[in-house]
Amino acid sequence: MRRLHILLLAGLLALLSLLANCAPSQQAKSESNDLTAMTNASIFAGLTPASLKEKSTISSWYRIYHPLWQKKFPKLKIKEVKVADDNAEVTKTLLAVNAGNPPDLIGVHGQLPQLVKRGAVENLDKYYEAAGIKPDYFLKPLADYVRYDGHWYGLPGASNPTTGTILYVPKVVQAAGVDPNHMPRTWDELWTATKKVTKFDAKGNVQRIGLPVDTGLTWVNLYCGRQVTYDQATNKFHADDPCVKDYFRFNKRLVGFYGGIQKYTKFISGDQTVWNCSPKAYIPTGKVLFSLDAYWSGAQMDTCYDVVWKLAAPPTPHGKASEWAALAPVAWVLAIPRGADNPQLAFDFVKYTVWEHGDLLGPTTNGYVRPEQAQAWGDQLIETQAQIRNKNGYEGNPMADAMKLVTKGAELGRAIYPKDAAAPYFSEQMARAWEQVAYNRSTVDDALDRAQKLIEANQKQNGS
Repeated sequence: MRRLHILLLAGLLALLSLLANCAPSQQAKSESNDLTAMTNASIFAGLTPASLKEKSTISSWYRIYHPLWQKKFPKLKIKEVKVADDNAEVTKTLLAVNAGNPPDLIGVHGQLPQLVKRGAVENLDKYYEAAGIKPDYFLKPLADYVRYDGHWYGLPGASNPTTGTILYVPKVVQAAGVDPNHMPRTWDELWTATKKVTKFDAKGNVQRIGLPVDTGLTWVNLYCGRQVTYDQATNKFHADDPCVKDYFRFNKRLVGFYGGIQKYTKFISGDQTVWNCSPKAYIPTGKVLFSLDAYWSGAQMDTCYDVVWKLAAPPTPHGKASEWAALAPVAWVLAIPRGADNPQLAFDFVKYTVWEHGDLLGPTTNGYVRPEQAQAWGDQLIETQAQIRNKNGYEGNPMADAMKLVTKGAELGRAIYPKDAAAPYFSEQMARAWEQVAYNRSTVDDALDRAQKLIEANQKQNGS
């Protein structure tokens, strides 16, 4: 009997060994050359040959990086899953993680804390340690975007430098009576210039405006000259800060000057934007004179319009460069969902593309991630835009002049990055508060005080 037990045990061990050898191990997974990336148009898209058919200059990372990818990852096969936007990417990531079939790589803007809180993304500490990458190696704001409670949960995919500039067309501005070489430096000057250039028809309908209405959180901080909407040290949102209220009043004054929210909405809804290459886009046609925007919109105009655009310093309370520290980089991050088949490949792919070769990101109009990449990155972008303008027969290269301001913004900007999962709720309540104010359903004080109470209740409810 004892001999039978020994034989059975030996047979069982042999069977288990056979099964173990047949089953796909984690090590085997990590050595696969297949990479599934979920992308959306505002972040990390255009990773396959199909993107070469897109007209936009920023639609194809494949065009720029494929030769390098072939050298580093000769057998790499990328499957790109495109979704509509960040929100769709977060939702689909959560569903995929729960279902046990997540992609290897995703990209988001400010939603990383939400994914961390829900256990949907991998802790990348071991990957960073093995790569020898430390927080102070990045441009100052960028490391903040991928760290949570002292741990790494993503890699910066860039877009720093920041969006904090006035984008304008000098010829149009000059025709409207403003010196294109002396653009407004403060919000008060911008208001005065807006009143000067805005035009109405005989019935009082807006035909041309100076500055669009925008209550986004990026600009409220710049309006105040400090990071006022969120205190990272205490993890508190401040919808009811006096300066936030003053910014709402500034935009309320703009709406009133344009004839009310209905007339303004009717006017601005006709803007097809430069990204659609439409002849009806307001900036190149001069229906909007001062756009708080970025160099990448100018790059898109080079593709579609025969105009010379320019950047001016962002408006601040006193027009001082020191106040640029309130600039919020529009940074986006790449993360690896929990349970991904090929986490090591995903990390290596991003590290090689963005960290080691971020200087090539210029033609994608995404920013660089390390200070030492600035010059080469700028040269790439300037050269690409020169080629586009030469091909189209356009004179000059506005990007060459813009680059000094762009890289300066990268040095001065600081991250405003709520690490609390209530951040999306905060943005939602701020949007609702503005709606109440714009349609005269509430005063600024009442709307923002109410928003603050709801935000605090949400944080308390979720144990933030």
